[in-house]
Amino acid sequence: PEQLSNPEFGSLQKSLEVEIGQNVTLSCQSTNGSLPINYTFFRGSQNLWPIIPKKDRNPALFNLTISSASDVGEYKCKVENRISNSSKYSKSLNFTLLDPVSKPVLSTTTSQVRIGQNVTLSCHSENGSSPINYIFFKGKKSMSSRISMQGKAAAVLNVTINSPTDLGDYKCKAENNIPNNTKYSNSLTFTLAGMCLSYLLLIASDDELLMISSVLLTTATPLLQTVIERLGFHFNRKISTWNILPHLILLSTDTLSPIDRRGWRFLSPLHFSCAAVSAGGDSNCPTGSISDPALV
Repeated sequence: PEQLSNPEFGSLQKSLEVEIGQNVTLSCQSTNGSLPINYTFFRGSQNLWPIIPKKDRNPALFNLTISSASDVGEYKCKVENRISNSSKYSKSLNFTLLDPVSKPVLSTTTSQVRIGQNVTLSCHSENGSSPINYIFFKGKKSMSSRISMQGKAAAVLNVTINSPTDLGDYKCKAENNIPNNTKYSNSLTFTLAGMCLSYLLLIASDDELLMISSVLLTTATPLLQTVIERLGFHFNRKISTWNILPHLILLSTDTLSPIDRRGWRFLSPLHFSCAAVSAGGDSNCPTGSISDPALV
């Protein structure tokens, strides 16, 4: 009688990484031993019925479906025949579960920043099998190469706020080895701290309000850029009438320059002071001068 050999055991799938719902075929084969040979498959210490008798040397196959996380782990097989008094076991193999990444969360330690400030962005997906690969974006442009993280560790990116264009919007994406399962985070935008974002600009003579326009300040102190939106109408009222208006920048009447109404353009620098409260409740607004800005 021919002695049984330890069986060769494996999976017909190329990878031992599996997903929920995936079908897997296990293969067990003993090349030596008197026929017939009985094959039994195991998950851990639990035998998987039924016993498969083989009257030839072809491998025994066992099909299973990965229905839950309990279906992954260690598998092996056993062979025996009527002649041998002992059983022979194969080497074991382990399946690992591929868990899809969940939607990542993009966060930062502060939402209000100042020009020149360094901030840290953190991107984290709560669920997903490792490794998880992260990429940061500003708008549609990537800001980083792929950052690979293990477990629940977050990917981080340091950003310097050099100008208002660096305020956002920021996003990140997460993906792992599961194909077609990329997830994108929430959008994140910073605001400038101590910054008056939007005002009304009053151009006044000693006792009359000549023209009113809206002003958007797009940088912090010192003032680097001012965008003026022309409203195109005039007023002839006392300045005191408009004291109740919020968010005002009042031009000093002694430095007010003439206005070329044909081109709507200041002919020389205009000095101003801030009498506004920002949206965040900070009254520390910038002061300075506007050098020949065009009205648009």
